[in-house]
Amino acid sequence: RFRELLGNGNFRERDMYSIRGEYTLLFFNNPDCPSCAQILEVIKDSPLVGLVSKGELKVLAMYIDEDIEAWRENRDKFPKEWIYAHDHKMILRDNNIYGLRAIPSLYLLDKEKRVILKDAPVGKVISYLQQQTI
Repeated sequence: RFRELLGNGNFRERDMYSIRGEYTLLFFNNPDCPSCAQILEVIKDSPLVGLVSKGELKVLAMYIDEDIEAWRENRDKFPKEWIYAHDHKMILRDNNIYGLRAIPSLYLLDKEKRVILKDAPVGKVISYLQQQTI
């Protein structure tokens, strides 16, 4: 479970299975991470935007650290269509569910939430999705 920060500043508890779409892109990031900012810009300027607008791709921007104030303050950097969330119980970070070695990290999941690409470079994610959705 995670907490999504809504546009009105409130939180909503969700789980991965509540996300509806052919694909889900998990973008593990941190507000103070320059590499995260670079990947964010690449995704925002990529063909993935069209897949998001059609509802085929859901992007879950997941923060797994503890500085909630820094995380809240950076919401506006992310597209409104994305799910901007926090692992408030620190399960993803501490249990190694995704085997996160570093941030940023991208995981692509299918409709059933099975991992297709693990810790993949952004270019590989874009290329894979372009091939699948043509």
